[in-house]
Amino acid sequence: MQTCPICYIENAPDAAYCSACGTSFTILEISQTITDELRAGQALRNGQYRILECIGRGGFGITYRAYDSSRKEYVAIKELFPDGMVDRDTNSGLVTAKAGEARAMYTLMRRFENEADTIRATRHPAAVTVLETWEELGTAYMAMEMLEGETLEQRILASGKLNEAQAKHLLVPLLECLFDLHERDLLHRDIKPSNIMIVSGEAVLIDFGSAAEFAPRDSVRVTHRVVTPAYAPLEQYASEAKFGPYTDLYSLGATFYEAVTGMPPPSALERGKGARLVPVTRVNPDISARFASTLEYMLEERVIDRPQTAQHVLHELGLVDIKSRIEFSIKSLDEQNGVVQKNPQSDHLFVPINKTQVAPRANAISGLISKWLKR
Repeated sequence: MQTCPICYIENAPDAAYCSACGTSFTILEISQTITDELRAGQALRNGQYRILECIGRGGFGITYRAYDSSRKEYVAIKELFPDGMVDRDTNSGLVTAKAGEARAMYTLMRRFENEADTIRATRHPAAVTVLETWEELGTAYMAMEMLEGETLEQRILASGKLNEAQAKHLLVPLLECLFDLHERDLLHRDIKPSNIMIVSGEAVLIDFGSAAEFAPRDSVRVTHRVVTPAYAPLEQYASEAKFGPYTDLYSLGATFYEAVTGMPPPSALERGKGARLVPVTRVNPDISARFASTLEYMLEERVIDRPQTAQHVLHELGLVDIKSRIEFSIKSLDEQNGVVQKNPQSDHLFVPINKTQVAPRANAISGLISKWLKR
């Protein structure tokens, strides 16, 4: 008999999978030979979690499939493991910073906790759910819901470009999710096809590891530059620049430009040197002029030429009525001018301080839009 190291159920000696939890014994054997990843069967959080296999890794972390014995379900566990900065003891799994890297590792652990806080703050179905975070084995861990599906990148590679209905179905909830994130003065900063999961036909934004706060109207000195060439706007290449919702919207526009054309746009640096963005409808004539122009609007090179909010994009797509758009414009304008402030103690996002200053501006903008509609 062989005992499953995940759920401890006895199985036949020649069993390939555990009869209780479905763990692959072959994967367990293979994982034992990988020295810089946690071994299959490794217990975490006082035995609550047991590692099954590595399902992905990047420059700063490793993501594992694990079994949660308290919830009786599979979860994803992200481990902070920055390449070149740490070593691991192959027997205990303990992670230690290399010489001279202790302070940098401490900073990354704080950023890792901020990532979890960012995801928790974004209470939208299109954002992956964080179950808990903790420190163990000399590093930090994050348990998240296990998303069973494929990335948008995988979908495009396997099935080719999306049609307009498919693209809109995925894009709209992501815009709503970003609106929620941006209202907390937070940016994702790394939106791309590989960071969008498609789960049961619905889009879920993942990997908030590059998320950061931004100060509206203020320049920010960049200490951790995140640039994925085809999807990053020009301001993300700078060492000091103004960032805002328009930064994420460029990346989202680039992502869905690729989704409907089958090819990524030229990088912001290439465009700055003269490379032209091929119009969406030239590559895919089945895309409507309105949807194509919205994506191209999101991909404008200059910050001031792009939509400034996710709600603005929804409006361009015809999904936010004129009245709502006016009210939102008033609120944004008044917040900038100090007339409206955010109230963290209230469920209402905006609290007017001086209503007499708001009403005239609303009437004025309503009049302008009414004239424009009558043209």
